[in-house]
Amino acid sequence: MAEECSFSNAKIHWDDDQRPHSTVYGDIYFSRADAVGESTHVFLKGNQLPERWRQLQPSNFTIGELGFGAGLNFLNTCREWCRSAPESAQLHYLSCELHPFTLPDMHRMYDGLPQLQEFSKQLLLYYPDHTGGIHQLELIFGRHHISLTLLYGDAAQMLSSMEQPEGFKVDCWYLDGFSPKLNSAMWQPSLLQIIARLSRTGTTLSTYSVAGVLRHGLQVAGFVTKKIAGFASKRHMLTAVLAGSDQLHVTTVIERVTTHTKEEAVKSVCIIGAGLAGCSTAFALAQSGWQVLLLERESSIARLGSGNPQGILHYRPSKAHTAEREFNLHAYLYAVRHYRKLAAEKKFSWHACGMLQLAVTDKLLSRYKGLVKDDQYSEKILTLLEAEEASKVAGINLDLAGLYLPDSGWMSPPDLCAFYASHPRIELKTSTELVAMDYSSAGWQLTTQKGSVCDLLQFSTVILCNAADAYSFSQTHHYPLVCNLGQVDFYSSTLSSHLKTVLCGQGYILPTTGVYQSVGGSFFVSNQSEEASAVREKDHVSAVKAMNQEMAVALSTAQPIGHRIAVRCATPDRMPLVGPVTYDLSSATNNSLLPRGLYLNIAHGSHGLTRTPISAAYLASLLNNTPLPLSAKVTRVIRPDRF
Repeated sequence: MAEECSFSNAKIHWDDDQRPHSTVYGDIYFSRADAVGESTHVFLKGNQLPERWRQLQPSNFTIGELGFGAGLNFLNTCREWCRSAPESAQLHYLSCELHPFTLPDMHRMYDGLPQLQEFSKQLLLYYPDHTGGIHQLELIFGRHHISLTLLYGDAAQMLSSMEQPEGFKVDCWYLDGFSPKLNSAMWQPSLLQIIARLSRTGTTLSTYSVAGVLRHGLQVAGFVTKKIAGFASKRHMLTAVLAGSDQLHVTTVIERVTTHTKEEAVKSVCIIGAGLAGCSTAFALAQSGWQVLLLERESSIARLGSGNPQGILHYRPSKAHTAEREFNLHAYLYAVRHYRKLAAEKKFSWHACGMLQLAVTDKLLSRYKGLVKDDQYSEKILTLLEAEEASKVAGINLDLAGLYLPDSGWMSPPDLCAFYASHPRIELKTSTELVAMDYSSAGWQLTTQKGSVCDLLQFSTVILCNAADAYSFSQTHHYPLVCNLGQVDFYSSTLSSHLKTVLCGQGYILPTTGVYQSVGGSFFVSNQSEEASAVREKDHVSAVKAMNQEMAVALSTAQPIGHRIAVRCATPDRMPLVGPVTYDLSSATNNSLLPRGLYLNIAHGSHGLTRTPISAAYLASLLNNTPLPLSAKVTRVIRPDRF
């Protein structure tokens, strides 16, 4: 978590011509002659990208960058990508930045670059300027899909954290840090070695700098370098290509790099379970070109743990500097961007009303004060409000202080699942149960049953998103799963029609839908029955009493107009199981490797809306061999093989 603790924004001085200068490094961010022209000459033409992209077949192309700055190279690249690349290809842009621009400075920057405003508008909608670590943004320009992965922190540390066995490879690099004399850390030989490891034979590189230390470092790392004409008054710039055994020359890279010019076969996957985990995973893979068969045992999607009509985008902040904290924080931030984007595209209703976590005990208040005092979180993520301020935000009288998360809110999980499953590359089969799963030389053989009819399916890739049902199969029977029952009651909207934000304490209450309000929040050990429901109604009164006396009185006399009980699946360490199933612990030796192609995405507990978007993106990145939205350190705490 060192990258988050040391996070700080860029300190910018704007000159009389509205050009940004770094006051830390004493350097300008781009050429005084022509910012966009310099970007095009040094990076797009330096790597011969327009020519390479025009030859692409449906595939991924990955660019790595040192020095995101204000994103000028990224947006200029997006513009050229939309001109030159086929719509079926997808661009992945990976960029490091130790000191990101603030959002106001970003707006100021692009107010002066009208030629890029068509692309800057979308970036500015989702641009994170407040937290270190990995932020992955999915952007769409027309019919072109572009993934931007921002690495906020020390470049060497962040890029090292992205390295995975048999992981993605970068096709081209932009080296755009401040001058080697002013920012030597960005040009260290050790960093160039990391760049080489993340590259393939034929990967190209370009930079404005021709410093001798840089040329030597690149050559030691395996690159063949060449000086070419620089931009404007700069005499030279540098291009390079990572050589194989035959020492490629940079000017022949188009003819020699054939990795992305081969037609790819259509990829298919079978996903078991059509709740939030299954539907989000199906959507993420379908978006990246996969054909998806989505099987659901129930008669319709989101019938079980994902079936509550109102769900909260919940996040519990923590002071601990752990990988678990990093996963939870970045899952929340990713989900905020994801739902805002879908809502902006008018895909479904997302009620971004914020959430108040009230300090219902003195211990909790002390903890909240500690979070704010330590300055671990930007005010854009959370703030501590006294009772009077919290009352104004909530729209009702509150006697307690609380943490306010302005970007949180609520939505309908069934509606979200229905949107996911409507993707044209997803085939949904309901009332279909997976009864057996075996592996042969041809792949995974799935025996399914619909009514009295059995069917045999064959897939090379299978993802189990079926919560505790994963326990039914020998390949996944060994995972420690914990099941709890949770209940939500529905009351008439007259209960608290003035409530404007999600209110959490020992329980929770949500703003009205116009017809009803949801009240719930605690769990009890699952006995697969609803016998405890009568007790739960009294629990709600007690929980709400600590938050608001008037609502507690109303609850004590009101009768719920309905309720819903569902089983939620979790693990003993409260982290989900997401990733490949690698070991077959049911075997005699207890350590034999399973065949490839079997994955899990289960055990999200009560955090399904928060955790499933980034978990789906992680699985899609694994299967597509593209940059991951999570560091290697973080993936270790969610991968199934941690048990």
